[in-house]
Amino acid sequence: MRVLVTTFPAKGHFHPVAPLALALGRAGHDVRVATGADLLPWVQGCGLTVMSAGRSEKELVAAAGALSQAERPIRLFTTIAVPAFATDVLASTGSWRPDLVVNEEGEFGGPLIASVLGVPSATHSWPAPAQPTEARAALRSALDDVWQSFGQPGPARIYGEHYLDCCPPPLQTTEIDTIAGVMAVRPSLFDGPPMVAPTWLDDLVPPVVFVTLGTVPLFARPESLRLIVESVRSMAGTVVVATGPSPAAAMPTHPNVRVVRYLPLSAILPKADLVISHGGASTTVACLLHGTRHLVVPQGAPSQRRMATSVAALGVGRALDDQCLDAATLTSAAAELLGDASILARIDAVRTAIDDLPGPDSTARYLVDLL
Repeated sequence: MRVLVTTFPAKGHFHPVAPLALALGRAGHDVRVATGADLLPWVQGCGLTVMSAGRSEKELVAAAGALSQAERPIRLFTTIAVPAFATDVLASTGSWRPDLVVNEEGEFGGPLIASVLGVPSATHSWPAPAQPTEARAALRSALDDVWQSFGQPGPARIYGEHYLDCCPPPLQTTEIDTIAGVMAVRPSLFDGPPMVAPTWLDDLVPPVVFVTLGTVPLFARPESLRLIVESVRSMAGTVVVATGPSPAAAMPTHPNVRVVRYLPLSAILPKADLVISHGGASTTVACLLHGTRHLVVPQGAPSQRRMATSVAALGVGRALDDQCLDAATLTSAAAELLGDASILARIDAVRTAIDDLPGPDSTARYLVDLL
C-alpha cells in the first residue's frame, strides 16, 4: 500500500505523526512524507522517504506576518499554506499515487488531496486536547474557496474520515465527541533523527530544571528564555536550556546554566526534576511519560493554552499566564512544583491511562484493515 503522510514544515507538527509513518514503513508499506523543503533533511534523517511540497516554514510565517493575531493561526495554515502544498503534491501523483493520505492535525492539505484523488484519508492528532468547535468551523470556512479552486465541492474538510486521537484521555475534553471517526491511540515520545547525547548530561547537579520553548521562532523568543532562566537558576543545581532557533550566545552565562540549541527529550527528561516549557503537545506528553513535573508557560498558540488548562486541571503541573509573567511568579511556581511530592502520583495515574492505548504498530494495522 502507498501511504502519503502530510505535515506542516515544523518539527513539532511532524513528531506526533512520525511514529505511525515509521510503523507503516516497518509493515512493508511504501510511505512518503510531503512537507516544506526546510524540514526534508530532518525527516530523511528519521529514515523516511520525502517529497518536497509547498513553501518553507520561514516563507509561510513571513507571508502571515502582516495579519492580526486573531487571523494569523487561521490563514497561515489554510489559505497561505494549503494551495501551493496541494498543487505540488498533486503534480507528483502521476508517477506515485497514494492509496491512503494521513495528515497531521495542523496540515490541512491532506484531506483536500485525498478528495481530489478519491482515496481514503485519516488525520493523526497532536497529543493535545481537541480544537474547539468554533475554531474548527473557522478553519473550514477559510478553506471553502480553496477547495472550490481545486474543483472540490464544499464544505471543506480539515480532518480525514478517520481521526487518530493521541491526546491522553485524562487531558482530553468533550470537544472530541464532536469529531467523527475517532480512534484513541497512544502518543509516543519521538525525538527526531538519532543523535549522541552530550556527555555532560551525566554530570548535572540536582535539582535539574530543563527550559525549552520549542523550535518555532515565534514562541522560542530569547527574552522569554532569559527571563525563565534568570528566575529559576538560584534554586536549581543545574539549569539546562534548549534555545531552539535562538543562538546560545543569547542566553545568560552562569556556572550552573548549560545552553544547547536542541536536546532530545529522551536524553534530558530522565535527568530533569522540573521542565518549564511553552506547553507544546509533545513536550507535555513526554513529561507525563517520564513522570516529570511540568510548569507550562504558553507562548500564544491556542493549542498551548488548551494544554496548559488541562495540565493545571488534572494537577499534573502548573500553568502561568504569559501575558502577566514576571520573575517572582516564575520563581514561586517553580519552587512550589519542586516541593510537591504528591504530584508524582497524579502524573503516574495519567501515564497508566496512556499505556493502555494501542501503539503505532497496532494503529498501522488498524488503518490497513480499514482499507
